[in-house]
Amino acid sequence: QLACPLDLGCHSVYAQKTRMALDVRQSEIWRESMRKEKRHADNWKIQYGKEVAEMEKKLLLASMKREQQQGLSRMTTSEKDMLYTGVSREGEGRAAYLKYQRSKSPRKFPTQ
Repeated sequence: QLACPLDLGCHSVYAQKTRMALDVRQSEIWRESMRKEKRHADNWKIQYGKEVAEMEKKLLLASMKREQQQGLSRMTTSEKDMLYTGVSREGEGRAAYLKYQRSKSPRKFPTQ
């Protein structure tokens, strides 16, 4: 920290201006680093963005399809009927299915 030449303490005008100059300099350094980071991110998106977006979309669709197939294949016919028949408000449909699932003992799902 710079000492005040007149030794007026930390509230002197000299100390305040010095602190302000350092804050402005630090702020400019921060802004410049943010600009560089944004420029690099933009260049990366231009170069790889479309490929990555397409790959993520394919992976997401494959994952959703696999989860849906696994989930439905584990259900028995009576569970499917219970799930899709009736209205939850009346205690049927999804509400009945969830109540039935809570009454069963927990089962282990295969991990891949």
